[in-house]
Amino acid sequence: MKGQTGRLVCPFISVSLFFTALGVYWAMALSGSGTGSAPSAVEKYFNEFLAGKLNQALLPNLQKLSAQFYIRLCGSETSVWALTVKEGKLIQISSGTGQSECGFKVETAAFLKIAAGKLSPQMAFFKREIEIEGRMDIGLRLATVLADFFKRFPYEPV
Repeated sequence: MKGQTGRLVCPFISVSLFFTALGVYWAMALSGSGTGSAPSAVEKYFNEFLAGKLNQALLPNLQKLSAQFYIRLCGSETSVWALTVKEGKLIQISSGTGQSECGFKVETAAFLKIAAGKLSPQMAFFKREIEIEGRMDIGLRLATVLADFFKRFPYEPV
């Protein structure tokens, strides 16, 4: 909308319209629904929280760990993140399964409990809330390391 001077003019937004729009945005963000404009808590975990750990040692004294694995949310072929750990450092996060040695298939609610440090990956495995795909030996070893990581760096979505 242009004013008389030819400049763009910001339209008037009432307080009630502002809070209505804000409420719709947060409802979509918390539910993970909508047109993709509001990222889900899991997307924020991988794209923001975990991305902040790139090129850093995941845990002290973990220099011998190198693995490529993925995490797949049940019921969605597009909600898959591949992670590469080299000599104890997280060096890559990408979508898809990549050249993974193993993977974890998990429901969204269980993943968020695990990421918050409230449920260990091992306990989730024994409760059948998480499945290991590919090389079981690597998956079980990673589950132990990831349990320590989630305890040290718990993720609580806002």
